[in-house]
Amino acid sequence: MSQSSERGFFYMAYNMRKKSFGYPGNDPMQGDYGKTFRKAVAHCVDKKEIVERLLQNFGIAADGPVSAIDTDWYNDSLPQFGFDPDQAIRLLAYGADNNPDTADDYVLTDPTKDPGKGNWWKNPDGTPLGSGDGGKIEILTPPADYDPIRAQAGIMIATQMQNVGINAESIALDFGTIVQRIDQRNFDMYILGWSIGSDPTDFLYAFFHSSTVESGQNYPGYRNASFDSIIDHAR
Repeated sequence: MSQSSERGFFYMAYNMRKKSFGYPGNDPMQGDYGKTFRKAVAHCVDKKEIVERLLQNFGIAADGPVSAIDTDWYNDSLPQFGFDPDQAIRLLAYGADNNPDTADDYVLTDPTKDPGKGNWWKNPDGTPLGSGDGGKIEILTPPADYDPIRAQAGIMIATQMQNVGINAESIALDFGTIVQRIDQRNFDMYILGWSIGSDPTDFLYAFFHSSTVESGQNYPGYRNASFDSIIDHAR
């Protein structure tokens, strides 16, 4: 028996074209409206549990898309978001500035009760977070008979989000349907993975450059002019 390291990764993505998860009006010049929400969700992801239980320790918890085995490219100083549901609630309740009296604070369906299942958070302007029934966020995953790891990870993450008051549900779809949905940019969130066969300069360009937002592999719709300039120069 032999084994070798894999440079690829599993990941969860947001549709940043939607205000709840990224940019108002799909315009990054209007600011990153969903940044606080994404940070809160990051604290709902128990990477240690996913690696130990689902991957049977055949993997490592990552903080970015570049593998630690890519020693020439790996950045070990990236921000880390540990599993911390209480911090997720604090971010939503107090906003990025940790001030409960500012306009970027998320609002509860019933502000007199603690957040949790049935008492869901809404955007700071009172609009629903997700596009599903009742403002539910749909997290698309492959079905368990195709990929049990990603299917189970979706359930685990959605459950933790519900526990802090985020109305989310993991939706298992056949792989072809998921690919079609993300290619059409028709989703809230999804969990998939990449096998990597190129240097980071190439795959980071493909996944995150603004020129690939509408018809390329930048399915989440990430836009950052500074990143574009840096990765263009790096290539």
